Amino acid sequence: MSSSAPSIACATSYTAGLTGAPSRCVVSRKDTLNAPANLQMTELTFYDILRISRTATFAELKKAYYQRAKECHPDLHHGSSARTEDFKRLVHAFNVLSDPLQRRQYDEQLRFVTDLGASGFTGDAIGYMPPDGIPIMDSVADDILEELIVGNDVPPGATLQSLMRDLESTRKFIRFREGKTLLFQNQPREAFQRFSSASAESPSNILYRYYLAATCLRLDMRQLARKHLELCLQLGSSRNPPQYLQRIRDELRRSRHQYRGFLGWLVDALKPPPPPGRFKSTEQQMIEEVSRSIVHIVRQEAREKRAADRQRRQLGEGKDDQRS
Repeated sequence: MSSSAPSIACATSYTAGLTGAPSRCVVSRKDTLNAPANLQMTELTFYDILRISRTATFAELKKAYYQRAKECHPDLHHGSSARTEDFKRLVHAFNVLSDPLQRRQYDEQLRFVTDLGASGFTGDAIGYMPPDGIPIMDSVADDILEELIVGNDVPPGATLQSLMRDLESTRKFIRFREGKTLLFQNQPREAFQRFSSASAESPSNILYRYYLAATCLRLDMRQLARKHLELCLQLGSSRNPPQYLQRIRDELRRSRHQYRGFLGWLVDALKPPPPPGRFKSTEQQMIEEVSRSIVHIVRQEAREKRAADRQRRQLGEGKDDQRS
């Protein structure tokens, strides 16, 4: 690779849609997003776009993204076409660096280019990378859509950049990516907090629940892990079309086998699968849980009232005895 090779600045841009083919791009002067004066225009990396070091933590990455988004968010600059392009490149850089597997691959490419003494290269975009190369949902496209949009109704012409223009969607996306990073860095307790919050806020998201279950397994919370894996299967069966979720089925089977031994595995293997009609929707489960909580609160209040009444009666009887 010669020193005149194009830059690694954006490798390729995710502008063809959520599941469409990425397009190639080469960084030019207008693509630099106000690069430092001492940096050649063909040497921008995703780290340069976000103005962070290559050793930046996720917290530093998140802070930098919000700061840079204010500078080039299209809604803050009257829909400027130049700012829109800048925002696309910023979101693409953040999308790669906020995912631990994509960031590792990108860093390896950067080291490769640095070792060769080249200024950069262009190639296919670093796309979504499922664990072990096996998608969690029924396809890689389903994984990508599940992370950003729960369900099947994708807005026409939706792209990662258009979705990230919404602050609420951005906040959820960043929280989930932070959880993945913490899990990748072997910090399961911190990751558990992020995934728990994400699942509570978006209870129908299968990907969030899967990673919450994976974190529970890492923390040896096997019963809770199985509960979330089972919920994933219930959610998948309610989709249109239904998601079979083979990876999740396999992991649930392994989890049961490890926890219950051979006899438990044999019982599960002989048990016929429940018909689709037996699955409860997430909304129905939430209603039942709320109803049980209300009943518990009402009963607790009734018990406390009876205890208070008994105490008042005992005090009254004591006073009567003193008078007599």
